[in-house]
Amino acid sequence: MTERMSEKTRALEELCRGFREKKKAIAFVNKLKYDALIDKRACGQVDNPFKAVPGMEEEFKEADNTIRYCDYILKEFEKKPKRERRKKEVTHVGYGVANRFLIIVGGAGITTATVLGIIVFTLLLKISPLSFFISAAMVAIVTELWSQRRSRK
Repeated sequence: MTERMSEKTRALEELCRGFREKKKAIAFVNKLKYDALIDKRACGQVDNPFKAVPGMEEEFKEADNTIRYCDYILKEFEKKPKRERRKKEVTHVGYGVANRFLIIVGGAGITTATVLGIIVFTLLLKISPLSFFISAAMVAIVTELWSQRRSRK
């Protein structure tokens, strides 16, 4: 029994790699776990199934290790899609942050270039930049109010 369990434990990972379908690999691991549970039950005491029958401690320990290993592999099968989904979400958020950053930096650059252009323009015309901005703001307010007025039809 010990030989059989150690062979299963060693070959388990290699065999799971050979499966092309995930369902077959999970079924194989579940069968190995079931066999290990049967072996553990056969090696366990009747009164206390968590202790081995004297003389069968090694088989009991090997079956217990195989069960733990199978549980680990089954958990990894469950975690893999979640991990991939989380990875996609992180990259999506990263792309969004980078996109917004570039928009803000580009907008700030364009705004700065526009303001500097207006200042240079006003200085060339020998007009105060403040009076230019005040008059531009007044024109913007008047045009907005004009567009919001009601027609009398």
